Amino acid sequence: MLTSISRLDKIREAIKGKATLVLHGTNTFPDDAMRGCIKGGMTRCNVNELVLSKYNKYVAENTGKVPLTELMGKGTDLIQELIEYQMDVMGSTGKA
Repeated sequence: MLTSISRLDKIREAIKGKATLVLHGTNTFPDDAMRGCIKGGMTRCNVNELVLSKYNKYVAENTGKVPLTELMGKGTDLIQELIEYQMDVMGSTGKA
């Protein structure tokens, strides 16, 4: 991972702010790797599957078994929980 972070540093330096660095494919990233990428200059991190994993499982297991409003409410809570966790990992909690 250190080699990849060093490479990221070189890319950031080469583009000199002329492009935005976007991180894709983060589903298996350990938290430390995510932090390293952000430190290396990533300004956008796509974490769609990461924040939807618990929601998708819950909906698959409970559709037709609980009222729709309960399914939506609990599903939303699960998404929020994972979004807040990822915000903590990325150091964006409390920032606009």
